[in-house]
Amino acid sequence: MRLLYALIALPALVARAGPVSRHGGTTSPNIRANDTALLNFALSLGNLQNAFYNQGLSQFDDSAFNSSGYGPGIRNGFIQIGQSKQVQVALINETLGANATAPCTYNFPLDNVTTFANLSQVIENIGTSAYIGTAQNITNATYQTIAASILSNNARYASWVAYQVNEVEPWDGPFDTPLTPSQVETLIAPYIVSCPGNLTGPFTPAGNLTIPPTSAGSNATFIFNNVTELTGANASTPLFAAYLQGLNQTFVPITNGSATVPNNLTGIVYAAVTNSSTVVSNDTTVAGPAWINLSYRYNTTETSEGGTPPTSTTSIVTVTETSEGGTPPTSTTSVVTIWTISSQSKSDSLSGSGIDGVSLISALREL
Repeated sequence: MRLLYALIALPALVARAGPVSRHGGTTSPNIRANDTALLNFALSLGNLQNAFYNQGLSQFDDSAFNSSGYGPGIRNGFIQIGQSKQVQVALINETLGANATAPCTYNFPLDNVTTFANLSQVIENIGTSAYIGTAQNITNATYQTIAASILSNNARYASWVAYQVNEVEPWDGPFDTPLTPSQVETLIAPYIVSCPGNLTGPFTPAGNLTIPPTSAGSNATFIFNNVTELTGANASTPLFAAYLQGLNQTFVPITNGSATVPNNLTGIVYAAVTNSSTVVSNDTTVAGPAWINLSYRYNTTETSEGGTPPTSTTSIVTVTETSEGGTPPTSTTSVVTIWTISSQSKSDSLSGSGIDGVSLISALREL
């Protein structure tokens, strides 16, 4: 019923977005060519997400979830996510009209419910990063709003899957990672079998990159095949591993096909092979990006696919307040737990020099 109501409401929302031509495959003056390309990019990502949940939920019923240790509420949550993807795809299709691209044929490596849950977290993170990197280039204000709404929706799903389902940290730091359309196309390419002839766009994926599971502080193996860079005149060109997380890019030289993963990385991290030690762009990217899951178990100290176990220190903080009128003071006692990942506290990343729980509370109270 909830999905039906949302679908009924679509025509009104599209009508407010402005007219879309249905004749001759042309775009309304309200949608510029660049907006059409970007909306079709968003549609291609939505089609992939829609197909992912259709395959996973068809493949794994309630019994499969229960036998894998997941309660019935978890599968119901995935059903709701899948329904939302259907609504989002329907809206973008209706907005683009004759310019909307058709879905591709997809195949996801879903061996069991756990692989489905893990890949869901990755796909929702990719969706979030895709909209962060794309929405700024949409010129139509209404479509910017639609993109921003879907962006936050993807972020909510990514956090729910991470924390409630996979029991890992629900965020990767103070900022999410922006990705360009070409980077996203590269990330989703392994799940696409074939696409219809009308799928044409300006966003070309880079060379495929595979990174086996690894952990922060360890050497990551970069498996790729780019003949231009590995043979001929460019064979001696130094290559770098560019690690992307949040608004930061960290470059590490690749030696004998491997590069160290920085200690301060956690959660979903993207890595690309570049021939530059300072810039990640279409021109400097040799292969990738690929994703690395460095998440850690939030409620325990168990790692998830290479994540470094956190350690914690607990401080008892007592704050005494006195009103201006001389009222007897009241005291509040708080327990502050500071999590440390790979020998670096999350709070360290906020200032670069470290901040303890007492200083943090004092700073907040002065605001």
